[in-house]
Amino acid sequence: MTSTQRVRFLITSDTHGMTLNSDLPAALRLPTPETDVLLHCGKLTADCSSEELRRAAKLLQSVLAELRLIIAGNHDTLLDREFRLIHEGRLEEHEEALNILKQAEAVTYLEEGTHRSTLRNGATFSVYASPYTTFAVWSTVRPPCLPIPVPCRPI
Repeated sequence: MTSTQRVRFLITSDTHGMTLNSDLPAALRLPTPETDVLLHCGKLTADCSSEELRRAAKLLQSVLAELRLIIAGNHDTLLDREFRLIHEGRLEEHEEALNILKQAEAVTYLEEGTHRSTLRNGATFSVYASPYTTFAVWSTVRPPCLPIPVPCRPI
């Protein structure tokens, strides 16, 4: 017999480098609602600087959650390897961005793909993460249905 475990998610996006002292969305104002999993669905930064990414990681670390997950958004070009190679011709800033997130305690950056997590209470769940969009003007733009490895239809 399987048991059901309650899991509380706090899902947010578009924080654009906000700090703890700025006008935060109500759900991110301290103290935050009790949550097991914080899922940030992109646009951590406004102008994709390393300093903004550090502030975003600090903001997410302040949320009381067992697990804090990040998916890059179309403003988060530092995390887009292909964009950095095409537009900058180098990967130093990309590698620095990945290191910022690796060093952020209890924050997990999800690259494209399916990620399975297990919480301390035994609850398990999967998240499919993809930073790609077909309609933005920033970095993570890909043609419709390419190379996303899941069924999709052009709109």
